[in-house]
Amino acid sequence: KGKQQNSKGRDDTYKAMGNSLNPLKTPEPVYTVLGTRPVGYEIRAYKPYLVAEVDNSAGDNSQAFRTLARYIGVFSKPANMKAGTGKPEGISMTAPVVMPQPPASSSESITMTTPVLQTGKAMQFIMPASYSSLSSLPAPTDASVRLKEVAGKTVGVLRYSGKATNVMTREKLQRLEEMLRKDSFLPKEGEGELEWEYCGYDPPFTPGPFRRNEVWINLHMTEEAAKTKLKGLEEDAK
Repeated sequence: KGKQQNSKGRDDTYKAMGNSLNPLKTPEPVYTVLGTRPVGYEIRAYKPYLVAEVDNSAGDNSQAFRTLARYIGVFSKPANMKAGTGKPEGISMTAPVVMPQPPASSSESITMTTPVLQTGKAMQFIMPASYSSLSSLPAPTDASVRLKEVAGKTVGVLRYSGKATNVMTREKLQRLEEMLRKDSFLPKEGEGELEWEYCGYDPPFTPGPFRRNEVWINLHMTEEAAKTKLKGLEEDAK
C-alpha cells in the first residue's frame, strides 16, 4: 500500500510538472545573451530575480517539487497568504526549475558516484517578473518554503538534451568548466570555488531528444567585463 501511495505521489508530481512546465508557454527570467562561443557555450547576463526555495539536501526531488508546487497553487488551493487581502493567490509557473549545488574547487572534485541532481543545496522555483519585490510575494503558509532574491549575475551556460543523469550532468559541467577556463572566464584550476547550478526545463516524461537541460557556472564578473572578454576572444580568432 505504501508503494502504491508513493507511486501515486510521483504520478501526481509528473502530471503537475507536465501541466506547469510547458516549454512553449512557460516564461523564463529576463536575461541577455552576451555571446555564443564557437565551442558551444553561451555567456548570459541575468537580471535579479525572486525565487521560492526549499531545502533539498535529503535528495527527495519529488517532495521538494510538491512543496513548491503547493506554494504556487499547482495541486490545489495555493499554500500562501497575500498581504492586504488575507487570501491565497495563485502564482504562474516559470522555467527553469533550478537546483543550486554545493560549491566545489572544480568539477573534478565531484566524483562520478556523487548524485549531483539529488544532493543540491535546494530546489528553486523562479517567481514571475510581475512580482517586483519580496514584499509583493504572497507569504508561504509552509515554514519550509523560503522567499529570496537572487542577485543579477553573469553565467556560462551549456545546454544539452537527453535524460539528465548524474554522470551526464557531471560530464557537461566538466566540459563547460574546461571551456570557460581555456577562455579565461574562470581562474586557473584550484583558485576559488566553482559555483554552479543544474536547470531543468521539462517534465520528466518529455522524450530525451526534446529535453532542455542546462548547467550554469557563475563567472563572478560584471556584464561589461564579460563583453570585453568576448570581444577580445573574437579579435584573437581573426
